[in-house]
Amino acid sequence: MKSNFNDKLGMYHKVIGYIRLHPSETSGIPVIANGLQELEQVVTDILGTAGQASLDLTGFTEQKGRLKEDLVNLVSGISNVYMTVTAHNRANLVKFTKSFGVLGKLRDNELYIYAVQLAAACRPMIADFVPFGVNAEKLDRMVSLTQQFLTAKESPKIRVSVRKANNEKLPKLFMRADDILQSRIDVAMEQFRTSISTLYDGYWNARSIDQTGSRSAPDLEGDVAAGTIHEAAELAYNASREFRIKNSGHVTMYVSLSSDRTKMEGNVATVEPGQSITRKSSTLNDTPANFLLIENRDKNFPVSYSLIIEN
Repeated sequence: MKSNFNDKLGMYHKVIGYIRLHPSETSGIPVIANGLQELEQVVTDILGTAGQASLDLTGFTEQKGRLKEDLVNLVSGISNVYMTVTAHNRANLVKFTKSFGVLGKLRDNELYIYAVQLAAACRPMIADFVPFGVNAEKLDRMVSLTQQFLTAKESPKIRVSVRKANNEKLPKLFMRADDILQSRIDVAMEQFRTSISTLYDGYWNARSIDQTGSRSAPDLEGDVAAGTIHEAAELAYNASREFRIKNSGHVTMYVSLSSDRTKMEGNVATVEPGQSITRKSSTLNDTPANFLLIENRDKNFPVSYSLIIEN
């Protein structure tokens, strides 16, 4: 869960930052403007909920671990804005180019120094950051969090009780963020495919981090209840037919092409959360089989899928 959480959150931040860089093209389009505002709120909610459910996301049981996660999230967002604002003058400025994933792997001292230097570099030009969602209050919050992290890392005895994870709210927030992108912003960005191709390609580069964006409408969409096998389609067997399957949920799902609608047969494919795969009928099953099945082995959560069938 931790890796998928980091990848998705990094992608959300990058999409938000990219659209904010192109207000003249996007701010006048209500679907994009309203969708972006909602996405920013959902990301804020995700971060708050992640702090309360830190055990499931990080496995940390100490206060230091929770503070480090919160600090990495904040430093990542502010450093991206810093590099955007100073893009015209990078030769004479400190570069804060560490990615979200790299920040999470820094040693405690390295992260602390990085955060302190970032705060010092941002302070003189904070007014330029406001259009990108970073103001003095947010910078002060990072400074405060940096000091809390310093205290925690230097005091091993400081611990907090492990909080019980909110196993329902967090997956729903991720699903909400994905829905805002896939059903609204992705669709609205299609108008720029030929009119402003550079804007269109740049957007999809931002979206490609977790590869959940889809430029084609799915033929089928659905949900698979926890602990069940779902019949997604019944089709006459065609060895060259291709299935493009996307896992839009937050638990692993399994795909098979079977002759029995109640059993997973052939070469069962695994699709991790946020992943898309393409499989031919002959790859899933080299003998005639008519039922495309999706299995959810998780006992607690449903999983959502979308399917494109070619041939």
